[in-house]
Amino acid sequence: MRPIAVMLAAWLGFGAGAAFATCDEVGYIATFEVTEGREQAFEAAIARVAAKVMEVEEGALLYSPYRGDNGKYYMMERYRNLAAREAHAKDPAVLALFGPVIGTLAADIAVESVSLVCGE
Repeated sequence: MRPIAVMLAAWLGFGAGAAFATCDEVGYIATFEVTEGREQAFEAAIARVAAKVMEVEEGALLYSPYRGDNGKYYMMERYRNLAAREAHAKDPAVLALFGPVIGTLAADIAVESVSLVCGE
């Protein structure tokens, strides 16, 4: 199984709040390709972003960065609903923290949406 698939399975199946998930929940996985030698700066910057998101974005259920292989990092994102996701990163305090993250990247951020599997 690919590393991203393992992380996704763990995150959706066993992650924080999994027992409290509702079918309105939305998720995203952002992939960051960091410039070689800039990993430490990226990690410090992305940790500040994650902490601020969880502090100020009421609808964010999970916003956690993960280190992958070969300079790749992943942000696991869970939001209460689509409106909460659409409100993401609108707070000026959060927006101000993205500059240092962007400055460490070797490529554009790739964001993939995922949907919660809900039984009837």
